[in-house]
Amino acid sequence: MKSCSSSTLCLANETYKVTKEIERSKDTLLLLVVLRQAGFVQNLIQKYHGFFIEQHTVYGGWEYWHVGVVDRESIEPMRHEISKIGVLEVLYISKVEFANTLLSPQQKKVFSYAYEQGYYEIPRKITIDKIASALKLNHATAGEHLLKAENKMINSMAKKV
Repeated sequence: MKSCSSSTLCLANETYKVTKEIERSKDTLLLLVVLRQAGFVQNLIQKYHGFFIEQHTVYGGWEYWHVGVVDRESIEPMRHEISKIGVLEVLYISKVEFANTLLSPQQKKVFSYAYEQGYYEIPRKITIDKIASALKLNHATAGEHLLKAENKMINSMAKKV
């Protein structure tokens, strides 16, 4: 097996012909990647009426794709074809309800404001009292909306870990 440095991406079948680091900063790594393969994962996903739920990411030499499909029956043939391109490991398969939003409008409002104002930074840049005051809410109401929003998001993400 080929060994890789931290700035090189590798797959078992060496589908990357060239990888070149273009730019690196504290929170960004921009790579030029030239592929050997004639087919692309995106084409296979679209072939089976799949769609992207989130942007794909690259971490630790692996590409992570969060994909949705209209028909659950298309998952296996899609997995089979994608595995011909390279190593495929499915992390989870679950049902997603797009009609329902995770947070209520008020929970989203309170959480978004708290996040934007630095509530989740260490140390916190704002208190619940200041969030409540800015949004013209009672302290207990703001705290409850924030707690419910956090619990819903944590429970939603915990299923994917």
